Amino acid sequence: MNTDLTRTSVRGACMAVMVCIGMFDAHMAMADMTAAESQATSQPADIDPQAMQLAGLVRRILDDPLTDDAQRRRMLVFHGAWDELTDPTPAEQARIAWQRYDVTHASLESPDTDLLARARALLFKGEPAAVLALLVDDGSFESASLRAQALDWSGQRGEAAQLLAAVRDGLAQQTIADAPRLTAAAEALALLAQLEGAPASHYHVIMRLLSKARTDGDPLYWPALLAEGRLLMEKDNAAEAIKALVETLKLNPRCGEAWYLLGLAAAHGFNFAKAQFSVDQLRKINPAHPLAWILEGHMLLLQKDPHGAIEVVEQALERLPRQRDLLALHVAARVLSYDEAAAGEAIDRFNAYYPNDALAHHLAGRYLGAARQYDDGRAMLIEAAARQPNWAAPHIDLGLLLMQFGDEPAARVVLKRAVALDPFHRGASNQLKLVDQLLTFAELRSAHFVVRYKPGVDEVLARDMVAQLESIYEQVTSALQHQPHRTTIIEIMPDAQSFAVRITGLPEIWTIGACMGDVIAITPPRGGPGQHGPFDWYRVIQHEYVHTVTLDQTRNRIPHWLTEACAVWQEPGGRDYTMARLLADALNRGALFKLNEINWAFVRPRNSGDRPLAYAQAHWMLEYIVDVFGHGVVVDMLAQFRDGTQDVDAIETATGQTAEQFMDAFKQWGRSQVRSWGLQPRRGDKILRRLDGDAISPGDLAKIIKQAAQAYPEHPDLLKLRAIAALHNGDDEQAWPLVQRYADARPIDPWADCALAKLGVRFDQHAIAIRALEQLDQTEQQTGQWSKQLATIYQEQKRFDHALRAVHRALHREPYDAAYRELAATIAMQAGDLVAALRHLVAMTVLEPDRPIHHVRHAAILWRMDRVDEAHEAALKAR
Repeated sequence: MNTDLTRTSVRGACMAVMVCIGMFDAHMAMADMTAAESQATSQPADIDPQAMQLAGLVRRILDDPLTDDAQRRRMLVFHGAWDELTDPTPAEQARIAWQRYDVTHASLESPDTDLLARARALLFKGEPAAVLALLVDDGSFESASLRAQALDWSGQRGEAAQLLAAVRDGLAQQTIADAPRLTAAAEALALLAQLEGAPASHYHVIMRLLSKARTDGDPLYWPALLAEGRLLMEKDNAAEAIKALVETLKLNPRCGEAWYLLGLAAAHGFNFAKAQFSVDQLRKINPAHPLAWILEGHMLLLQKDPHGAIEVVEQALERLPRQRDLLALHVAARVLSYDEAAAGEAIDRFNAYYPNDALAHHLAGRYLGAARQYDDGRAMLIEAAARQPNWAAPHIDLGLLLMQFGDEPAARVVLKRAVALDPFHRGASNQLKLVDQLLTFAELRSAHFVVRYKPGVDEVLARDMVAQLESIYEQVTSALQHQPHRTTIIEIMPDAQSFAVRITGLPEIWTIGACMGDVIAITPPRGGPGQHGPFDWYRVIQHEYVHTVTLDQTRNRIPHWLTEACAVWQEPGGRDYTMARLLADALNRGALFKLNEINWAFVRPRNSGDRPLAYAQAHWMLEYIVDVFGHGVVVDMLAQFRDGTQDVDAIETATGQTAEQFMDAFKQWGRSQVRSWGLQPRRGDKILRRLDGDAISPGDLAKIIKQAAQAYPEHPDLLKLRAIAALHNGDDEQAWPLVQRYADARPIDPWADCALAKLGVRFDQHAIAIRALEQLDQTEQQTGQWSKQLATIYQEQKRFDHALRAVHRALHREPYDAAYRELAATIAMQAGDLVAALRHLVAMTVLEPDRPIHHVRHAAILWRMDRVDEAHEAALKAR
């Protein structure tokens, strides 16, 4: 069994697990979970490994009268069913202790215990010298692996490789059909590949050996499945790894390393409920299970809680003071706590036991990169790669970090080395392909931005961005009173899959925009296969650029809730109706997050509604701070976070309120907001809730609404129902005053603006229609239709400046729409803005290159701008 847990799994436990987690759920079903429970974000606490059913074949063999007692006893221990064992012998106690990772158990220190069992425990505890003193060259593959790993951890890598090379040579000279020996040989080759930096030549051999262990050796030999799962995790093949680990648990529900690897995969997929479930299962196997402590340490670092990680890891180190994974996690946690002296002490402690070992620097660099501490993270990963140059993991993570930092040329050099070391690593291979693609991108520049794009249709979006990004810069930097130190790079990825690879190294994760510090990646807002469809790119870029500024402003130390709050606060357009209703409902039910809970809601939501509520509440709290304490308090808070002040302390210093006082005052302020939205509880709500739940005929429904309206004539929901009914019946005269009253009662609902826009035109109330369209234009994020209607009205009124602003907002949502472009070019000409007209006409030649009229118009406007040579070139393209 491999004891080098962090090295073999941490890189493979990645975001791809989010799409594979259903396989983890399949194993939960073995523990009698219902379908509803398997979909919940927290697992039931009463599932116990003892209650899990072994694979049917194992159980049948155990219960078969022909199975002799000695075989049955061996199987009970091996398959994790030792509770059924009576009077375990000292040898059985040792095997059970190792499966429970009870590595300080007396049986594992007894001279009568099998040498390999004692060596495994010693190595896990962090005593490689004792392993080397205990084991001799007995010719076994497992002994060779344990001795080689002990040599490796002692800094004697050359000797370790030499030892395992002899194993490799011996494999070619013998035929093996024994499952334990095949598995041990595979694990020896895996370690040799890591030491020599030549996994390509070993990978398929290793997988064949493991397959042979199960097919020709023993199909019930679960360590072969575990080794396969571990290896697949190394290669970022989470889907297949999870299958292997689930199969392992079917054959041994108490396999601690399988639970650990599944938990680590879930944690790196930010599914902390499932990760915690693994922790719980480990502690049911052994209340002091060291893998539970290690997994908890990773979980806390992923949740950016280094102080919590320090507490957990130091508690574990009291029991296992030399354990390698714990010491490495201790270094990472100390580095992330920004205590240089304590970090130095932790590094010295690790180095004292593991000279020239890369694990601690690798983990620290990896988690620094995740925390966007790119300079420090890069230094740690460079040191890790220097310590163990043949180990692919530091090179892979350094390449990913450089990609996030935006240094593609340097990333390419590192990733080529990483792929040479490990060509089967999915993330590294995907990133290398991507960086080669990025280096072919064209780019346009403004004063503070570089926009990169794949040559082709995305040029139209890139040109729009360059023309408007400086407005975003002025808005955001003025509001936050900070200018980033470096130029911001915006990369327009050609499709959603390329975007997903760009931000995670894997193509399964879908979203639309992401800030990585000085680099912002965005998927194009257009339809078609592999695309997300229209969205407001200007709003998304402004949101992400706020992250760029606040991360730079605070040295990347801003709490999650505040960076999201600032980003939403600075988005153009107001709060949408869905978020307002979410906030009002949470406030009315007493379900808002406490101040010390909101950060966790982003990364550890208890249910599907927690994350959207966290976004909405964070923005709302920031609005409260600005409204009550002033804009300057926000800037002061950002300065405090830059200097390392903790979350709640910064709030208390900035507002003069304790956390409890802050939340009480915030909720009181929030109630007035809810009243202004028209979403406060009202008399008559119970009737409307009954209408929602009962099966009522249309005739009866109309009667009930009429009676309720007489009792509650100004209830917003009743006004809306009556207006909808009037519109449905074609009675615009009756609907018009009802819509107006509803709009006054609940001004945040866009339905009222839609109806006002339509009816305003119908009744020649153009000012009302324009106000409604302006409001829709501000809040709409998916379509340009309202902006286009507004632009047309302004154009008819010859208010061309207003019309041009409106049509530009339409193009924020649908920049590839040729009809909108043509309208924008026409309005720009009417407004006398030849620069804007030229941009739209150039876009038309890209969107519809085969239409000569676009080239003719392009040439004409260039002629008007006295750009004669360019006009001649454009005219030639019209032929």
